[in-house]
Amino acid sequence: MKAIDYWRLCEKLSVRQAAILIMGEDPADYAYGDRVEKPYDALVQALYNGIISEQVEGDIAHPSEYGADDSDSWVNIESLKSWLTGKGINSGFFFPKVNDTPNYLDPDNPNFSPKLAASVYAWLAVTGEKRFTNNGKSPKANIENWLTANAEKFGLVGPDGEINNTAIKDQISKVVNWGVKGGSPSTPVQEPTHIQQEPTPPIPDVEPAPSF
Repeated sequence: MKAIDYWRLCEKLSVRQAAILIMGEDPADYAYGDRVEKPYDALVQALYNGIISEQVEGDIAHPSEYGADDSDSWVNIESLKSWLTGKGINSGFFFPKVNDTPNYLDPDNPNFSPKLAASVYAWLAVTGEKRFTNNGKSPKANIENWLTANAEKFGLVGPDGEINNTAIKDQISKVVNWGVKGGSPSTPVQEPTHIQQEPTPPIPDVEPAPSF
């Protein structure tokens, strides 16, 4: 997880923290008293109004002629989420998208392997897209063509802009290729059974490989 994600473990937050998180930023990046840019002030005021009108469960600390203390004032997270939804806000930090991507295909995983991901996506594409079905080419040729077309997405392009054909032809495509017997038919013999099942996960953005 990213550092900001750990804020989701909190059951309540200060108004200051909540406003910064709604902005999509990490409260830990701001020291006490640091000025926060727009739309921070508007969000804090909206949260105070929500607490006063009892639409948001929370408490405003030290209300006085000098104003409230946004660091000591607090809001309940579940109440805050309901309030945000009522305001038409259903995306951002408090509404994380469910990540159904397997760990081995997640670029944020510390053990992510671009070549492994390239192998999996190549197999899914060549066996699942109709343009590769019985097109007169061998499985390996279709795999190589797909990898070449998507090389940059998997770090298979060097700093000089050259595609790493060695990795594509001698490494990845050999792992993916199922047509290892001589005289193997074009890709595939029959319509793949998984076409109408789970959709192919989105291809991740991978930093170009610095060297081969």
